[in-house]
Amino acid sequence: MSNKKILLSPISRLTIFFSVGIFLSDTILRCHNYLLFHIILLLLLALFSLFLYYRRNNMLFGITTALFSVVLGSMLTNIKWLETEHSWQKSNKIYNGRITDEAVDKGRYIQFVVDVDNNKVLTRVMKDSVDLSFRSGDLVTFYGKIMRPANIGNPNEIDYATYLLHNGINGTTFLQDDEIKSFSSERDATLIEKSLLLRERVISLFRKWGISGDELALLSALMVGERNLFSQEVEDDYTKSGLAHMLSISGMHVGILLLIINFMLWFMNRSTHLRIMKWIILFVVLWGFACISGLAPSAVRAVIMCLFLELMYFSHEKRYPLNIIFVTALCMLIYNPFYLFDISFQLSFAAVITIILFYTPIMDILRCRYRVVNSFSSVIALSISAQIGAAPLVLYYFSNFSSYFLLSNILSSFLVVVIMVVALISFVVPFQPIHILLQYALKAQNSISSTVAALPMSVVRIDNFSFVNILFIYILFIILLLYIYNRRRKYLIGVSIVLLTIVSFNFVNSIPTKIMPHALIYNDSRMSYIHFVENRNESVVIYSPCDSLYTELRPAVKRYCYKNGIKEPKLTCDYHSSYIYSCDGIIYWRGKTFCVVSDKRWKYRYTSEGPLEVDYLYLSRGFYDSISSLEKVFKIKHIILGFSLSDTSVEAITKECIDKGISYVNLKEVGYYKIMV
Repeated sequence: MSNKKILLSPISRLTIFFSVGIFLSDTILRCHNYLLFHIILLLLLALFSLFLYYRRNNMLFGITTALFSVVLGSMLTNIKWLETEHSWQKSNKIYNGRITDEAVDKGRYIQFVVDVDNNKVLTRVMKDSVDLSFRSGDLVTFYGKIMRPANIGNPNEIDYATYLLHNGINGTTFLQDDEIKSFSSERDATLIEKSLLLRERVISLFRKWGISGDELALLSALMVGERNLFSQEVEDDYTKSGLAHMLSISGMHVGILLLIINFMLWFMNRSTHLRIMKWIILFVVLWGFACISGLAPSAVRAVIMCLFLELMYFSHEKRYPLNIIFVTALCMLIYNPFYLFDISFQLSFAAVITIILFYTPIMDILRCRYRVVNSFSSVIALSISAQIGAAPLVLYYFSNFSSYFLLSNILSSFLVVVIMVVALISFVVPFQPIHILLQYALKAQNSISSTVAALPMSVVRIDNFSFVNILFIYILFIILLLYIYNRRRKYLIGVSIVLLTIVSFNFVNSIPTKIMPHALIYNDSRMSYIHFVENRNESVVIYSPCDSLYTELRPAVKRYCYKNGIKEPKLTCDYHSSYIYSCDGIIYWRGKTFCVVSDKRWKYRYTSEGPLEVDYLYLSRGFYDSISSLEKVFKIKHIILGFSLSDTSVEAITKECIDKGISYVNLKEVGYYKIMV
């Protein structure tokens, strides 16, 4: 067993404190302007650090330097948040801009980013009878309202607004197809636009090789980072089998390319001059690979990391790779502190760091005297060490984990290398038998994914995996690593304490609390429905008769059930049980009456018995009339204005409710609405 110590350089420690400053600033300060406060504090800390340095007070100097890093990270993050600030006009207006990325077909609408006065606006255009065509670089003119990114307000929802702001998008707009016009622009293409065009040419070359279908999708994902060619079924198979990381250009792809080039240029390690030439070749090839992948952030990050690691070998002094990784991370975080919150950034660095730390100890356990067996053992050690870093983050963000990741990665690791090597050879030697070999390798890889995904319990879902769990698990890994390298009994005691803490924390959180009967109305632009919860094992979602075409539970309902331990509800229109009765949009539940109005069919329904008393009238898309037209049919106590109603309708109905003294709730303002018995 290796007795090598884990040595972090001062700059690596400062990177950790710098990241802490970014996290604290993003959590606490956000869009508040504390720039002057940061500058004054940095100056004071810098002066105090110099004073302590000359007084040779190393302990206080280290503490002050760490605080300086925290404040510096906080200041740069504060600056980034201030850059996202922009006051958009509250009414509709004509805007001009330029499309800055590829248009993506989202089914009901087309989505792309438009640069409006140096502000990025996420634009969604509804698809109608007109065939919409938008290309990167086109000039556009549209009439609409731009809003700052905001979450819908449903319970347990993903913080999509912060995700957009972290990616520099500080405006969103939703347009009809007749509210936007595009014009081709004669100008020099940007570097990213040129790289996207180059990517399309490479994919066209793959087609000329006779590769199509799922094989073309896999090759395009591996070689140029194009994921849009995959069918949903195949993409789901890769997710279930734990191979989803193969479909996005990442450190794995760049690392494999680096190993291939190093293997081919092994003879250039003999002298410093040849090593410099090799590094230049690596620089050109790796950045060329990043360009044909569309300069994806993950590819750029991986290229920078690999080039820094290669520079390490120019020094005669022994360097620890972990410090190079921290230097790379620091450079990227100084450029953009929001990278810290990018999922691919976190997964990449977590996987690389744990590979550096855990690969050797795991390989020491698996190593034997047979070289062939050691080749397979190295793949197993690499997969396990990478998953040690990535698994907690995967559970936190996606709430699921592939049970057979080790099996699928062992089977695929060698095959992916073969695919990339054969593909690179095909660029140089366009020989038909090589293309046939490539096609067979691609089919074999897709078969591995589908076969593993079809195994029982291929995906294990773990709900309520909190941020606290992540901290505990990474602390456990650090203490375990210290024990592996130092073999001191106190670290075993530390492992036991952390394990006991994790078990106790999750046991307390898993104690079920009693769920009282309640009804939920979510913010949803597609369906009109109400979720009635009786207990953990019994709930039902009743939707409007106008939405009979939708037969799947909405994501908001699924997330609420997952997070609260509620059995997945039944989706229905008409329903009858001991506590609820629903028919034709009228719902009776525990002494309360609900009605979902999403069309005009209630306007002329008069009864001889007089208006029907309704506790909650839920108005959603499809309703364009006034409250007065409904008062002939209903005696209304409360009105709920759905998210799908237009702003004009909401404004008119709100005014009418105030005039008539009717209680109302606007879901666009409050998010979801919960009704307790």
